[in-house]
Parts: sequence; C-alpha cells; structure tokens
Amino acid sequence: MGINGIGANYYQVGYTNNKATKAEEGKSFAEIASQKVTEADRQYCLDRASAAFDTIGAHAPDEVRQAWLEASEETGSNGFSITSDGKHFHIPKLLVQHIIRSHNGEVDPDNILGNSVESAIRVAEKALYDIDHPLSGSPAKSIEVQQETMKERAFYVAFLEKLKGLS
Repeated sequence: MGINGIGANYYQVGYTNNKATKAEEGKSFAEIASQKVTEADRQYCLDRASAAFDTIGAHAPDEVRQAWLEASEETGSNGFSITSDGKHFHIPKLLVQHIIRSHNGEVDPDNILGNSVESAIRVAEKALYDIDHPLSGSPAKSIEVQQETMKERAFYVAFLEKLKGLS
C-alpha cells in the first residue's frame, strides 16, 4: 500500500492513465505514429514536387507548373515516386522518358514536359499508357512497387485532368 494511492490503483484528480487515454482517443500509439509518419511523408512529397517539376519542366508554362503542384497536393505523390529519404521507390515513367531522350541524343532531355500545355498533355498521356500497358516480359513487381505505381498513376490522372481544364 502506498501513499496517495500509489500502488493502490487510485489516481489523483486530473490524472489519467494510458488505458483511459487510449479509450478516449480510440487510437493506439502505433496508429497515431503511423498517421504521423504518413503525414510527414506526404509533406515531404509536396515539398519535393516543385523540385521534381524543375528537373523535367524548366521551360514549361506556369499553368503547367500550377497543375503539377495541385495534382501533387491532391494525390500526395509527385510523379517521381521519391520516398521521404530522397530515393526513388521504383523507376517512374517520366524518368524512363528522360533516359530514352538522353540515349537518343536529344538536345534538351530535361525538358520532358515541353513548352506548352499540349506537350505536357501528350507526356502525361504517354506516362499513363506506359503504366497501363507494361512491356511484355517485364519482371513481376512486389506489392510495394505495385502500390507506388498506382500512386504514380493517380498523380498522372489528376495532372492530366488539370491540364485538360487549361486547354
């Protein structure tokens, strides 16, 4: 037996134990921590969206940039599948287009989105087509890569909707 209820399952006024707090909030520590990590990853993605756009659309009009940032905010993805530690989770379709342009010796391979809304629409449509129609003989993808590919697809769909609203 303790003083002031210590060891006697008695709590002072205004003090709640972990069980009471958990019951009030309805969430466990793991659920709250997972939610915080997801929010932090989403914020990192949004912060990286502008930098990602600069690498592929330096010559694109401001309307295209705005559509890119809005699609990124809407979907929580930036089209590049960049994780919170700054690495690519898988090879995104725009990076594949960049590599192909570099390999073919194009003058400005970084200008993937082009100089107009119409060229950005063509690029987004090509990326969606490439996601929906993978090359035959492609290796099986892990569940994580498939999920990231679906996030990438959702981003391109939102980006394309916003671009078509401009034209």
